[in-house]
Amino acid sequence: VGLGQLNHIDSLLSKRINLANNYISLFKNVEGVAMPQILKNGQHSYQTFSVFVENRDEIMSSMRAKGIEVQIGTYSLHKHKAFKNNPLIEIKGNMTNSSWCYEHALALPLYNDLTEDLQHVIVEELMTSIKSAH
Repeated sequence: VGLGQLNHIDSLLSKRINLANNYISLFKNVEGVAMPQILKNGQHSYQTFSVFVENRDEIMSSMRAKGIEVQIGTYSLHKHKAFKNNPLIEIKGNMTNSSWCYEHALALPLYNDLTEDLQHVIVEELMTSIKSAH
């Protein structure tokens, strides 16, 4: 990364935070969507904007069919082959929170050229997909 690119980090991060805040505002009082919580005095970089939904895979398929590129919001690393039967890794507990997050997290589009109008479309399509998944 050159110094010229580093000078733009603050403006790029600011844009992502503004877009994320717009999503948060659009999801206020939307039933069936929960968002990860940010710790008090914490700052999120919004490398990804994820929400938690029931029937994530069905919703993801529905939104992709409408041309909205959503992704799995997070992975449960203890389920990957690299962590199975590895003498250097010890998994303690049943990892229910990790598994739950993997099964429910949905990453929504978040990129620098995303507009608020497109965010409205994404949120509307997500709400439609949630209703049809029940």
